[in-house]
Amino acid sequence: MKKIMYLLFIAFNILIACENDDKDASSTPKETCEDGIKNQDEDQIDCGGVCTACISEILFIEEGNYRGLWNSNATNGSVYTDLKITATIKKITETTYTGSLFISDNYTSCCNSSGTNGDGPISIKIEDGKITFKWIDEIPTCKGEFDAIGAYSEKNKFFLNLTGKDCEGDHKGSIEFFK
Repeated sequence: MKKIMYLLFIAFNILIACENDDKDASSTPKETCEDGIKNQDEDQIDCGGVCTACISEILFIEEGNYRGLWNSNATNGSVYTDLKITATIKKITETTYTGSLFISDNYTSCCNSSGTNGDGPISIKIEDGKITFKWIDEIPTCKGEFDAIGAYSEKNKFFLNLTGKDCEGDHKGSIEFFK
């Protein structure tokens, strides 16, 4: 009987020790490319090094003419849903671009003279995997300025969250470009 009690006591202690080892192992997460921490030899959080390339390392915008959609609500009550736009985009450096944006009823009026139809200069910058965008609206009767930030969704397609102000008041919405 003593031997059985002794063996049960040893087995119980081994079981408790194993449970404690499991708790210690689970409290220290294993380094991965999805742990939200810049560790291993990553260039940024969870990318670069042993992980896949960081977005900013592979992100670029091809020069040329783009189509797009503008969606916004203005404080005066104006609502724009899938307003067609076109833009010309030219590369300045690896991470900066310039061009012009044009409001277009059918995607074909790209690149007419600035200031006649919601037209004006744009600038785009890629930094830390994000795209920032600025548009100076030069409509003669309703000048404005708009900023947007967003992400590259696939080759030559990007979606941006938009804010800005013109004669209709403050705007909030989105703008999407695709080639």
